[in-house]
Amino acid sequence: MELKPGSRWKSAVCEAQMVVVRPPNRAGELQCGG
Repeated sequence: MELKPGSRWKSAVCEAQMVVVRPPNRAGELQCGG
């Protein structure tokens, strides 16, 4: 997926949220473990 600065991502299974500040140069993957 393409991560853009300022995009907000919410976990599907908990209350966690992430905001992209500085994305990588290539497509990436977000993972959240609990």
